[in-house]
Amino acid sequence: MRPFILHVFFFFFLHGCVLQGAAALSTSSRWIVDDDGSRVKMACVNWAAHLEGVVAEGLSRRPLDSISKKISSLGFNCVRLTWPLFLATNDSLASLTLGPQNIMVILDNHTSKPGWCLQRLRRQRVLWDLYFDPEEWLRGLARMATLFSTTPAVVAMSLRNELRGPRQNAVHAANPNALVILSGLSFSTDLSFLRRRQLDDLPFARRKLVFEFHWYAFSDGQAWARGNPIRSAPPCALAAAAHLDLDWALWALQGSYYIREGTAGVEEVYGLLSSDWCSIRNATFLQRISALQSPFLGPGLPSSPPYQIIFHPASGLCLLGSSRAGSVRLGRCTETEAWSHTAEGTLALRDTSSCLRAEGAGKQARISTQCGGAMHLASQVPGDGGGTVCLDVGADGTTAITNPCECLTGGGGACEPERQWFRIVSSARPIAAKSSAAAGDWGYLKRVEAFDVLSS
Repeated sequence: MRPFILHVFFFFFLHGCVLQGAAALSTSSRWIVDDDGSRVKMACVNWAAHLEGVVAEGLSRRPLDSISKKISSLGFNCVRLTWPLFLATNDSLASLTLGPQNIMVILDNHTSKPGWCLQRLRRQRVLWDLYFDPEEWLRGLARMATLFSTTPAVVAMSLRNELRGPRQNAVHAANPNALVILSGLSFSTDLSFLRRRQLDDLPFARRKLVFEFHWYAFSDGQAWARGNPIRSAPPCALAAAAHLDLDWALWALQGSYYIREGTAGVEEVYGLLSSDWCSIRNATFLQRISALQSPFLGPGLPSSPPYQIIFHPASGLCLLGSSRAGSVRLGRCTETEAWSHTAEGTLALRDTSSCLRAEGAGKQARISTQCGGAMHLASQVPGDGGGTVCLDVGADGTTAITNPCECLTGGGGACEPERQWFRIVSSARPIAAKSSAAAGDWGYLKRVEAFDVLSS
């Protein structure tokens, strides 16, 4: 399995954002909000501009306006644009046309000298940049913050990890409207230092401070290769992003590079776009992340009590049920009903007497008012098709069935239960207007417990 790379933003202080005028973002509790106090969820894609070409990748293949329209059409509302310190007045960045496409921009100081940063890591096995000069770094950040202080699309700047005592206010002083993003240690994977030192004394801490956390295939050494895939593969990352309703950024947009590590035209195998910069490299994966591009919770969403959905990370789909037809299938999360995980442990359609019921191994799950054998965390199905069964996905990719549970007794690295892994997620999204007999409307999701859906 190809390693999965995901940049995840955790917004501790901290639907698409429409950039009209100079509407600055700020933070409220754990959310990023606009001037009206409504949540703005960042669903971003990384766009490299820090390599030897010192210009945003792909402009030799497609015009900038065409690429930015493509980003918006794929459901992203944000670009994390990387730049090298040695070119702090990069003209290609100054001519941004992302704003008209309602695309927010995070300027990320990715490295000092233009180039592929992992080349340095492989050679030296250390994070420290040989070309990093603190004074030059501070000047570069201040210049970039000033340069884009009147560009509404630029909503945040990522600092490359460094705090500098009384001089750590360089970006905020130059552009008080921008969010200031601080990353963790050890390849931006470790934020544990916050336990030892809070940053409340920062001038921008109350309304502009955001923390960033990265997750890579190499973050935990060889743990992903050796361990159980359920803890390392994409479903784990997607389940966590849904569970925590994270703002996030995916590596990467670019389908190719002008030049990387001395080779021209290198293809980016993790790119969202193919090497032609027109087609999508993996439409199936894009479907898997589409449910995460809009907020589940947060200020500005309907004030109705949150309900629950049943999210399937391996497909990016949600469990849909109809009390009229009694059928259960996987479909778009925008069409899911409002579910409820009851005190008795059953999974029911909210405000109805109907629940999710297991009929036996290899059989289709059903919606029924007979809830004695309803799906819950763990129990047994009697008869020939009995035993402990888990919710699963049929061969057609949409039918919800029940099968014997995988990996309950171990199985080591060869055990792959991801098809049977579902997340209960809480949501306050509007419920879609779709009839469901006794269930009323169809709904959405959010909140999450870490379990397979089992049955008795």
